[in-house]
Amino acid sequence: MSSNSKRDIAAILCGPTPRRLPHPWCPIAICPTTAGVNYTYDGDGNRVEKSNGKIYWYGAGTEILDESDPSGNITAEYVFFGGKRVALRTVSSGAITYYAEDFLGTSRMMLTSSGTVCYDADFYPFGGERAYTNTCSQNYKFEGKERDTETNNDDFGARYYASVYGRFLSVDPVKVTPGRMGDPQQLNLYGLVRNNPLRFLDPDGETLEATGDIDAIIESLSSILGPNSAGRVQFDQKTNTITVDLTGIDLSHNEGASLLNNVVSSSSIYSLTVGNSIQTAGGSRPLKGDDSILNLDNAADWRYGNGKSPNDLPAGKIADQIGINPKDAVFRDQGHIVPLSSLIFHELAEAYAKIDEHKQYVNKDGSPGAHDEAAQREMTLRSQRPNMQLEGRAGAQLIRDPKPPKRE
Repeated sequence: MSSNSKRDIAAILCGPTPRRLPHPWCPIAICPTTAGVNYTYDGDGNRVEKSNGKIYWYGAGTEILDESDPSGNITAEYVFFGGKRVALRTVSSGAITYYAEDFLGTSRMMLTSSGTVCYDADFYPFGGERAYTNTCSQNYKFEGKERDTETNNDDFGARYYASVYGRFLSVDPVKVTPGRMGDPQQLNLYGLVRNNPLRFLDPDGETLEATGDIDAIIESLSSILGPNSAGRVQFDQKTNTITVDLTGIDLSHNEGASLLNNVVSSSSIYSLTVGNSIQTAGGSRPLKGDDSILNLDNAADWRYGNGKSPNDLPAGKIADQIGINPKDAVFRDQGHIVPLSSLIFHELAEAYAKIDEHKQYVNKDGSPGAHDEAAQREMTLRSQRPNMQLEGRAGAQLIRDPKPPKRE
């Protein structure tokens, strides 16, 4: 989500004349709400401050780890595990409370360190709250998003959602694509997850980015979804994003669909390139030879003693950048060629394990890491699809790491 789009969303939410700093390229936008509270956004589109006395402090991704007063004094600290908010520490009292979420990520209950329930609520399908116990502060509610007390809207990151109306307050950043034309529910760009919030969720409106050979990417992702998946994978040229229609697919029996659901539902940004080079934080990097497959992330890695160089980091706000050159990345497993779809599946599974599950590529003590989890997910997929037994396995030892980083 670009900062310009976030500013446009702020304008839609707050009225026709939001107050902004004068230069159109300025990395900060300030917008007053109808309740008289100003929101300040950084150049990446993240909301960083409320004028009523709250500043947000982000981690490496989009997770809010701390909140402070205007002087920078920390008032609340949040703990995340596996990409989910699990605990809150209120600094003034030292009290620790724990979150319990449902399968959509909605915070349904909070417990004190002694196990006492201090917040207990049910939520209607479109986000309306019915609280039974509410003796501890709780702002992160429907799908785990902050509900602003001044507007009663939920901050989904890419846009704001009003549970009282059951719709977003601005249009979907991913516009109408050919795949949406056959699904009337997707023609409503203000709707929440095809008007079926009992089954689907919308983490923040962002999806998987793709560059390079888009046709090969679409074909491979469709293959990952399984037979009869034509038209389910769409690419938006304006936003360079991939959207995946998982309607009617049982994720518990389709590891390919489950993985794609993980990736496009993540609050982190993943990028996939099929071609001759990828764009890193240090500029363009060729995909050839030992570097024909690259999986670059912004997480700490014990294998890099002195830290990662810019060429080992993804560009911008991307959490994990995958690059594959299928002309050079030709691998065989027991005589079988490993297809591009298997390479992409393995790298996406590995990327998700590193970013959202906070796993090392390989652990220092030799215990299973992100690579091993990706290999296991691939084995699960192969067990569900007998036809894949005649293909090479991407998780085989031969492509464990085309070029391990040097230890310092």
